[in-house]
Amino acid sequence: EEAFLIVLDYQHIIQNAGAYRTLLGVLADCKARGTMIILVAPTWTMPPELQHEIPVLYDPLPTAGELAGALDVVLQSQKMEIETQEKDALQRAARGLTINEAENAFSLAVSGGKLDRTRVEDEKMRLVKSRALTVEKPMPADSLGGLAKLKRYIETQVIPAKDDDQLRVRGILLVGVPGTGKSLASRVIASRLGWPLVHLDLGAAKAGIVGESEANLRHALNTADAVAPCVLW
Repeated sequence: EEAFLIVLDYQHIIQNAGAYRTLLGVLADCKARGTMIILVAPTWTMPPELQHEIPVLYDPLPTAGELAGALDVVLQSQKMEIETQEKDALQRAARGLTINEAENAFSLAVSGGKLDRTRVEDEKMRLVKSRALTVEKPMPADSLGGLAKLKRYIETQVIPAKDDDQLRVRGILLVGVPGTGKSLASRVIASRLGWPLVHLDLGAAKAGIVGESEANLRHALNTADAVAPCVLW
């Protein structure tokens, strides 16, 4: 009675009818005894029988400030000291990673007694790749012909406000037939902003199990939001 049972890796068998039926069978008894079962996993795809029985809590990725601990571990192990401004930049570069991933990225970035922020960003981009998310290469502004009004909008509205959380442009919708430069424009915008370009493939996010497509899309969007600022194509 009044116990906590923590179960790891149950996501691999929760789709099995015998497994989830056993779990459903004990829930009422758990409530009566004040006992709680906590299932822990990186992702969940619940069978329909459990969707209204078990609440799912999503633990958000750490903020830049919360990554300070991982950075301090690396700095102390290397007996290094850096300025506050550089430390803030490294923490922002690691946004989108877990604490362990950030610590590993900071360790890989140590070179010649310094921490290379570019290597942290490269490692982050490698880790955020998934079935639906890829990291693409930006293109220089002169590679896009025409679209003068879009270019002027980018230069006069998007770039000046890119560092202002209140005024920053959150999205641009481009509509047109294939071959008119929509995809290339996203590459150029990323280049002009100096931000990574993350490509979300909606087709790749689709899956055969009920609810899995939505879970894949939610995970991809949460990841893109966590690695911001970036250009999401």
